[in-house]
Amino acid sequence: MSTLSKQDIERLFQLLNKELRSASISGEVYLVGGAVMCLVFGARESTRIGEEFQDLDDIRYLLATLACGSTRTLLKPLRIIIHSERFPPKALYALEELLHDSDSNHLQ
Repeated sequence: MSTLSKQDIERLFQLLNKELRSASISGEVYLVGGAVMCLVFGARESTRIGEEFQDLDDIRYLLATLACGSTRTLLKPLRIIIHSERFPPKALYALEELLHDSDSNHLQ
């Protein structure tokens, strides 16, 4: 399992900040778990990168709440938010699975 040190996390935040600033985007990031212990409290040297926050039930709830009945419907606002017409195939297949959507025409 990979780990991130305090310096790694700070460097990644600096890169994220630079990228967002160049696109005139502002927002908030919430830190939880080991990242907080590492950055804020200095309680550990590094934190592991895990899958603790990839709860499929929560993702399904959000998709249902957003009324995203199909991958195609979901991709319309995502293209605007992400400023991209292309998405990684792995992400599209995951959305198809979560939405029980087999329409692969959006891959083109």
